[in-house]
Amino acid sequence: MTRITVDLIRKKAEHNEGILESLEELSLHQLNLEKIEVIGSCCKRLKILYLQNNLIPKIENLRRLKDVEYLNLALNNIKLIQGLESCESLKKLDLTVNFIPIENLAVSIENLTKNSRLDSLFLSGNPCCEFKGYREFVVGSLPFLNKLDGKKITKSERILARQQLSEIRAALAPMGLDVKGEAEKDGGRERAGDAAAGADDDDDDDDDDDNDIPTLEQREEKEGDEEEAFTAENRLKWFKEEEEEERKKQEERQKAIEDRKPKDPLKEARKKMSMKVVPEDVPEGKLPKQRNMARVKFAFSEDSLGNLICTIDAPKYLDTSLIEVDIHPKWFQCVIKDKNLLLHTPEEVHPDKSRIKRLLHNGQLLLIMPIQNWNKHTSKGRLNESRENTKQDDV
Repeated sequence: MTRITVDLIRKKAEHNEGILESLEELSLHQLNLEKIEVIGSCCKRLKILYLQNNLIPKIENLRRLKDVEYLNLALNNIKLIQGLESCESLKKLDLTVNFIPIENLAVSIENLTKNSRLDSLFLSGNPCCEFKGYREFVVGSLPFLNKLDGKKITKSERILARQQLSEIRAALAPMGLDVKGEAEKDGGRERAGDAAAGADDDDDDDDDDDNDIPTLEQREEKEGDEEEAFTAENRLKWFKEEEEEERKKQEERQKAIEDRKPKDPLKEARKKMSMKVVPEDVPEGKLPKQRNMARVKFAFSEDSLGNLICTIDAPKYLDTSLIEVDIHPKWFQCVIKDKNLLLHTPEEVHPDKSRIKRLLHNGQLLLIMPIQNWNKHTSKGRLNESRENTKQDDV
């Protein structure tokens, strides 16, 4: 899902050289937005705002847009007109094809009574338009309005609407609930009706009781209708399903492109060399090839206790969990962030007695490996000879 950010607004404000303080027109349509945010705080001089064809369920965070004259919120998931009282310059409001129900019509129009400059209002395609006195109610409640759903309001129509306003309000009064309240009310009615029906059915035959129970086919048909209904919830659900399907298709396309693309032999060789060597794959009596794919500095030394020490300059701030060490009698490997350093040891060592240390002040890694059959007098010469041999290998 896309979110409204300052960077996104700046990108859409290229016609104004990316300057938000003086921006007067902004188009954020067809971006699958789910919330209005940021706009009111960084674009206070905005006059035209396009937010159509998104997934916005609520009008919010627009109270600072004192200069906005045209607001397009068509094709969204809005159920109630609200949050526009401070938009004192608003002249045109487009809410075509949203989900404002009859229950929220009175409250929605009441919330527009402070927008005295509102000249044109579009509500066609909303469930509230199915109400018999919808047009008369809106025209009578908003005396400053000149156009409703693209049709000009005549003087005679306005007079008739004012005369019928009280009667229409009385008809709307019982429905003046939000969707949740209406659902709770309907649920209460159903429970009360079921209780009354149960009391009446005590006097009826068992056959009559069976006739009132919906069949499995009827229940499945009802559930199917609810799933296919064009509602704000289903619209959001369908979009997420489509988005997930498109994501999978994109991954499949990308994978197909990668499979068709010829592999670079050099990259494949480097990738193979960077992988950790499995000891079982090393032929008996042979040593794996030395490598330094991590491109780190290292040095061998020997202490007076018969330990062969390899100092590796690991990155100072690298987490130790990204370093893996594997020591064998004649070689060892150190995998640093998926890059392998594999070296032959100048002397045979004891892997089970070896120790590993990490220096905090510089991040260096110390591999302390006890030498097998160590002799204090001859070890130094053997180490120097081994060093000369190591320099000649490909590292």
